[in-house]
Amino acid sequence: MSKFSRYTISKFYDFAEKHYIRDYERALLVIREQLVFNEMDIVLDIGGGTGFILQEIYKDVFITINMDASKNMLQQLKNKNIFKIQGDGAFLPLKNKSISIVLLINVLHHIHEKNHRLIFQEISRILKKNGTFFMIDLYYPMTFMAKIFTIIEEFTLGKTYHKPSEKILEILNELSFTIKMVTYMGKNKWIYSIKAIKK
Repeated sequence: MSKFSRYTISKFYDFAEKHYIRDYERALLVIREQLVFNEMDIVLDIGGGTGFILQEIYKDVFITINMDASKNMLQQLKNKNIFKIQGDGAFLPLKNKSISIVLLINVLHHIHEKNHRLIFQEISRILKKNGTFFMIDLYYPMTFMAKIFTIIEEFTLGKTYHKPSEKILEILNELSFTIKMVTYMGKNKWIYSIKAIKK
């Protein structure tokens, strides 16, 4: 990948992270509304990019870990209180039952669908008993405007693999999660969040 394309992706990521749920503040508001953090929590953000989310919560918890496949994005995270790991969400370099909360915010559709189940299996493996998994993602209905947005997204970031919330819930149930909350957001309900607890 060229330096130009890496730079473009990192800048587009920052833009997208701020606007997928209309704006960045709303994304954080959803997280604050649905999750409770405490000072002993160990929080992992898979696909955390430049660290937007963890920058806002690291003071509330014990340890925060920002994981992303892009070295370029991780280098932009300067906060020394947040650990950085370069890696693939389908192969998490973390011990079994070591994480309190796992975040997957606007990430899943950028990962090849063949790895979706692997990611959830890994999340299940590293979460402590009664640990929390929380994700936000989007699934477009087959409308003209949705197709246009998908074309723009794939032109800037590559092919995407959107999955409806129902499919995610099936996988989580199979992996012994208890679904606590499913929320649909936005004017057209394209965006959804899922909160689940590891049994």
